[in-house]
Amino acid sequence: MSLTFAFDATLRLMLEAGYTQYFSAPLAGQEALPADANSARMAWNDPEFGTLMCKPLQLQDDFLNHPQQLSSGAVLRLGTDLMANPADITSHLVFEGNVGTISNPWVFFSPATSYLAGPTLTPAGVTPSYNLTPIASQTESGMGGAFEVSPGAAPGSARRRKKNPAAKPFPGVGPLQDMRLIVDTKSRFPANQGFYFRWYFPFFQHGIHQTLFAFTFGQYLALCRGTLMEVYRDISRSGDKSNWLLIAKKQMFAATSHTELKINSDYNFGLQAPSSVGHPTGGDCSLLILPFRRNRVLLLSNFGQRLVLTAYNKPKLLPDNSDWDITRSDAVQVWALTPIAGRFQLQKLLYEPGPITLQFPYVITDYTPVTNPAIIVEQDVFHGESMTHTLQFPALYAFPTDPTSNDVPPPTTAGSAQTRIYGLTLTYSASPDQRFSPQFYGLQVQAVPVFQDNPNTPVTITDMAGASNILAAETSLGINPGEGHATVQVFDYANYPLTPFYYRSEMPVQLLRDGTPIFTGYSDRIEVQPLRQTLLPRKLMVRATDRWLLLQEAFLRSQRDYTSFGHITVVDFIARQSGIDTGTLHADGTFREDGSPNLSGGSNAEYPAGWDGAMSSFFNTPLGLPFYDANNLTGEQQLGWMPQPEDTGASFLKRISENFSGWILGFRSTGKFFYLPYDYFKTPTVMFKANHGGVVSGLMQATGAGLSITISGGSFIPMGGGGAVTVGSQIVGGLTDNALNYLYVGQNGVATSNTTGVPPSGAISLGTATASSGAIVLVDTTATSTRQTSTSPVFRSPVEHRTIEPSGNVVQVRSFYGVDYTAQYSGLWVDWASVKAAPGNQPPNYFGRYKWFIYQINGAFSPAQLNSMAYIVFQRARRRRKRVTFSGDYQPGLEIGHVFNLEGIGNYRMLSMRARFIRNQWDVAEYEGEAVERGF
Repeated sequence: MSLTFAFDATLRLMLEAGYTQYFSAPLAGQEALPADANSARMAWNDPEFGTLMCKPLQLQDDFLNHPQQLSSGAVLRLGTDLMANPADITSHLVFEGNVGTISNPWVFFSPATSYLAGPTLTPAGVTPSYNLTPIASQTESGMGGAFEVSPGAAPGSARRRKKNPAAKPFPGVGPLQDMRLIVDTKSRFPANQGFYFRWYFPFFQHGIHQTLFAFTFGQYLALCRGTLMEVYRDISRSGDKSNWLLIAKKQMFAATSHTELKINSDYNFGLQAPSSVGHPTGGDCSLLILPFRRNRVLLLSNFGQRLVLTAYNKPKLLPDNSDWDITRSDAVQVWALTPIAGRFQLQKLLYEPGPITLQFPYVITDYTPVTNPAIIVEQDVFHGESMTHTLQFPALYAFPTDPTSNDVPPPTTAGSAQTRIYGLTLTYSASPDQRFSPQFYGLQVQAVPVFQDNPNTPVTITDMAGASNILAAETSLGINPGEGHATVQVFDYANYPLTPFYYRSEMPVQLLRDGTPIFTGYSDRIEVQPLRQTLLPRKLMVRATDRWLLLQEAFLRSQRDYTSFGHITVVDFIARQSGIDTGTLHADGTFREDGSPNLSGGSNAEYPAGWDGAMSSFFNTPLGLPFYDANNLTGEQQLGWMPQPEDTGASFLKRISENFSGWILGFRSTGKFFYLPYDYFKTPTVMFKANHGGVVSGLMQATGAGLSITISGGSFIPMGGGGAVTVGSQIVGGLTDNALNYLYVGQNGVATSNTTGVPPSGAISLGTATASSGAIVLVDTTATSTRQTSTSPVFRSPVEHRTIEPSGNVVQVRSFYGVDYTAQYSGLWVDWASVKAAPGNQPPNYFGRYKWFIYQINGAFSPAQLNSMAYIVFQRARRRRKRVTFSGDYQPGLEIGHVFNLEGIGNYRMLSMRARFIRNQWDVAEYEGEAVERGF
């Protein structure tokens, strides 16, 4: 055994730290500035998520009620776009008339009811008041129809294939059956078409029962009555709108929201809405419907209330990949139940055409990158829309600052400063027909870290005689920061060649044993002490820390939310940002728009095999679904998977490993970064023998006739050491069929076998033989079999056993927001086997009582994420752990997470190791391993 120690080892060092800044859509809406007046007019953020897009024209004051709404084709016209019952049109019961201006056509219709008080009302203008008339036993349920059914929906609709000329009630139950179909569009609209609906809601005393309007769009129906809106989803198998499910309801048409009750949530169906619910005394209501964000639908009322529907839990594309599958292609219908004449208007949602140009705050790098930063835009662009970005150097615009913005003063720079200031613009336009807008979710400016080999030439010393040499060394490995250390004692003689390293700190160093690295890290402090010996040698104590040092000292410059990104992708990205070169994992160090990395081959990091290929969905699961609410968007809550200003690479990676994946991470003896499942390695890497001894030469197994093995001649050292014993060839017969047979040679040189795996007294193992159907089918004499050679590692007694009892059997995770001092709790995870076990069948972790374990996690998480993290904590907390600590021969290649076998004791997973190396002597290590009992 020989040791080599390298000063200024050839580790990869960070040449450029990289730069990452993320502009979310809400942040861009707050901080980016329009380049001109037109851009200021046409840009818009949705009020719920802050998605940046073109502004809907229906939100412009000069569009509604003006000629532009007609010239643009936004208004759906009766007879041209909308169909009604021909008899109703002939009788002038349904007609089109202008409201307010000649450019504002609405559809008017006579009372959609069969129970009227007084004469038939003229369907125009505001009708006179009527006193409420008690309806007594009369209800709106089961009334006869005042209108015959419309000819049907657009061609291809299931409802067209079977016409029904009789009165058609609304498909549903209860009060929905009384509604009457007023109009139906002649054609189907494309998927994800937005709409703008508005209608007149009368004063609540105008009529004998309440007024209801219902609008169908895509697979949804919005039922509006008074201040309340109920949303139904078509769940019929053929999509023919014959079966509806109530999915949401909210007070959308009131200035303030009201508490919803499960029963009778609004008011009695037979009465109009009382004014106490907040609705004005008659007036127009409007509802803007906008499919957006890949699987969402925004419903926005003229009272400022909003509701967001989720079309699918997981976004998916349409079969032709032309857009996201949000609202389906379908016709639009209007249903109504009104005691007096009514009116409404339907419009296709149109967007400002663009182009819209936004100027972002300056992108300032504190160094001059070799290549300009890359721009990664998270966006959706279909239907001919456009969205482009430009990075400018120098910036072509002057970005103004507000005197109250609390900007820090410019940094004081030396004459050699390499700061660069870039301009960044985003330009986008709607589709040519203005029916679809591009959607912007976020933009990342990223200059990737640049690595290089250490430019200094390494200086190496050995434990052999020379101007400088190693006297002794100690190393340790662990799974947590601070557990990996090395201390190397060095003598520096004669002209003191190591003088240049006496006062160096945090330089890369590496300790090798027989040419194999056994520790890689960075020097901590070097103690220099002169010795009173011939030639006055100096003794150096070089202390070093493993590569966790880089992660612990790297404060994260990227404060973006990593939710929905694969956790291995995030871990790798953070490691690179902290100065760990994980190799050629990324072509340019960036992410694709779907969150996956831009891969380009292998990696200098150790991840599960196939994580970025066939096994990506199994291993590289996303950190979770985005959790957005108003507080998140305005920064009043800290998002759980967004690094906070005080986070380092180490703290953020430990948060992921402990709270999300339950994996282990750290560094190998070679300095290689690893991130692996706790139980990724399942078979022993090393087998430690109980006694010295073993095969010196020969004694190999070979298949014999039937159930026998032929042992070749050779020599071996008996258990306990001593001189070598030479034996001749022999045959071992009578092996057990259909079993794994263990072969041994005793101190007398006679070979035997058994199926227990326990060596006979004084015997050593020669390997194994598998028998099946009367013959030997496999002989194993490899290093991973039980075969013991004279060089096999040995463990030394005593072996210390200790048990770590479960932390709890009732586990709950608490999410603490940290800003508004509120908390949210996961569901309870209870190990019932530990609480109450059957008599005589108690698991190892049986308590017979509740033992609570509350685990706090800072940040805002969705309930599903909290439950998922609680399960990870539960798996750790509920188990009883059996640990062993022992001394044994040092084994290069036995790393953290690997499995080792102690002969006669069992398999354990290595958690830590501390080794001592003394010049010209054998080396010994202290190992700690863990066997985990599942508990049930």
